[in-house]
Amino acid sequence: MTGIDPSNLQIESLPWVPLQETRCFPDGAAIYFAIDGCGVVQYIGRTGNLRRRWKSHHRYQDLIAIEGIKVAYLFVDYPALLPDIEAALIEWFDPPLNRLSSGKPALMQVTLSVDVPRLGESIKAAVDASGKSP
Repeated sequence: MTGIDPSNLQIESLPWVPLQETRCFPDGAAIYFAIDGCGVVQYIGRTGNLRRRWKSHHRYQDLIAIEGIKVAYLFVDYPALLPDIEAALIEWFDPPLNRLSSGKPALMQVTLSVDVPRLGESIKAAVDASGKSP
């Protein structure tokens, strides 16, 4: 393979193994896709040797926490192309775990709704109870 058009890639037709059986991977340079039970690509990676890469993967604990993960793979004939192919596929599929920095907690956006008049009352009550002036 010398190039890839992500829009034409049918990952459901790629060979795959369940996450718990990645020790069964063949050797070879590849792009791999961690896909959840709903068919959503959760992570994309590249490696010069698929079997060796999955002996100890930095995202294994993140992936094992997701139900039904399977790892599909696409062998690449020219390993020098792996970074470009991986980047194109990550851009196309936008997997959630590729957005996280390894070893750092994920940032989460939280929307908080506050009843401002009641908040003011609570603050006033706390200040009054403390006996201190604002």
